Amino acid sequence: MSNKNHIQLSEADQANLKELISKGSISARTYRRAFALLELHRGQTYTAVSQTVGVTKQAVSIWATNYRENGLVFLTDRPKSGRPKRYPV
Repeated sequence: MSNKNHIQLSEADQANLKELISKGSISARTYRRAFALLELHRGQTYTAVSQTVGVTKQAVSIWATNYRENGLVFLTDRPKSGRPKRYPV
């Protein structure tokens, strides 16, 4: 385990992430992002976190950058562009 922290979470953000993860009613994407942030804060490397979460190292790097720029807002997906899918009745 590396001692280098890739991100520094505030106490409030740590508490919010831990609460979010414990709820169990969040999307898998949001869970992975939240878990990855906590692991990065604990000093895990991008490679270790990517293997644990099951995504690429680049995805973890992007998540860390998004957190630094936008805070926890990035955890939720933005609305998709385009027409919504319609299913025949």
